[in-house]
Amino acid sequence: MTLTYCEKFGLDDERQAERIALLELGADAESLLKVLHDEVIGPYALVIIDRFYDRVMKNPEAKKIMSRGFSQDALARTQLEYLLGLGLGFNRPEYFERRLQIGMAHIWAGVSLGLYLGAYSVLQQEIIGQIPRHISNRDGLIGAVLKITMLDMSLSVEAYHWAQVNSLEESLAVTRDHTEVLHTRLSRDGLTQLQTRASVLEGLQEKLERVKKTGAPLCIVMVDIDFFKKVNDNFGHLVGDKVLHDVASRMGGALRASEDVGRYGGEEFLIVLPDAVMGAAHIVAERVRSHVAATPIQASGSLVPVTVSLGLAQALPDEPMDSLIARADSALYEAKRKGRNRVELAPEAG
Repeated sequence: MTLTYCEKFGLDDERQAERIALLELGADAESLLKVLHDEVIGPYALVIIDRFYDRVMKNPEAKKIMSRGFSQDALARTQLEYLLGLGLGFNRPEYFERRLQIGMAHIWAGVSLGLYLGAYSVLQQEIIGQIPRHISNRDGLIGAVLKITMLDMSLSVEAYHWAQVNSLEESLAVTRDHTEVLHTRLSRDGLTQLQTRASVLEGLQEKLERVKKTGAPLCIVMVDIDFFKKVNDNFGHLVGDKVLHDVASRMGGALRASEDVGRYGGEEFLIVLPDAVMGAAHIVAERVRSHVAATPIQASGSLVPVTVSLGLAQALPDEPMDSLIARADSALYEAKRKGRNRVELAPEAG
């Protein structure tokens, strides 16, 4: 049976009640939070979120995280859902569980605890900034905001501490189980439904760490659709999108569940083959190539012949990810130079 986060962290009913009592979140706070939602959060939620992201996105660390391919629109929708639920039912176990899930999702996304707590402070300030100055119980509402955000921040610290204590592999697996919706938004390319660049690179880095520890083999394949620009020029971008989607589907059909594939950029893809030496990986790459080239792709009444070129490299001991990708990319370039629709192997020395 899968344990809840509250069970994993030892936050039983007694400890939850102790946390609420410590922050003096009593019946008066419950009433104030209802007023806060009626008078402030409900009417001004979108304004608060817009101002929140205007400030947070000026932070260099936040910019770096967004550069990994995350969608600010998707994150803003998630943040809006969080804001609209802020403090509602805070004395129920479900509230604690959901807040811990949110904390784990941000750990998975690579948000540091410092940035996460800083963002809480920004959100806290923006909510308070929308409380009308003329409202009779303004001080009470401000106090309620400070208390409930402190509760949520304390639960975030619980989540980050748990992730540090446990192995990275276990932490990520549990996060994926409990944040499926957010994970899908952040890790799947909308057009091809393959992993995003950020997601597939994160997985590759994890597997390279295992290679360092165990010496297990690992290969990657860089894949590029041949003459894709001509497809767009001759048939239009809608057909180009259909080609990208179908090529992704054919590649996925040629791989096993343990083998990852992601959209690396444009018409280029990255395949990660754990526990595969060069010979076995070459067989997989040839299977991918033949699956894609087997039949033309039907799109908008047209038959579009499509092939791919592939560059294959096996990870060297202690090789950085950038070096491994560069060698596979060089092999891909060689496949293009030699006529396309072929697999080329990278030499073992960079």
